[in-house]
Amino acid sequence: MIIKILENTGNFSSMQIGDIIYYQSTQSVVGEDSLSYTQTIGDPVQVGAVSSIDQFNRIIIDIPSTSVIPGNSYLFFVKPVNKSSVRGYYMDVTMENNKTSRAELFGVATNIAESSK
Repeated sequence: MIIKILENTGNFSSMQIGDIIYYQSTQSVVGEDSLSYTQTIGDPVQVGAVSSIDQFNRIIIDIPSTSVIPGNSYLFFVKPVNKSSVRGYYMDVTMENNKTSRAELFGVATNIAESSK
């Protein structure tokens, strides 16, 4: 593995350890209005996961030694799928108080993701 350090020059306040970094190659093209634009080419390529973000806001990722990020690439990140939430449409919950004294339940909350529509 190689550790790649990316200088964070944008506002990536939502980036966290574990997010997946991708790149997509780009090329400059001249439009019909004679202005130069950057166009992405090919499919996005997964680089690796964010392993840490240091005190200087640099993004540190572990990448395979065979991985090369081309110079003028567009870099972006995606959040991994949250697999910790309950999936489905129906849930049955049983709550029990194992103490002999009376207890009061202040609140119950959950995070549910529909498994399909």
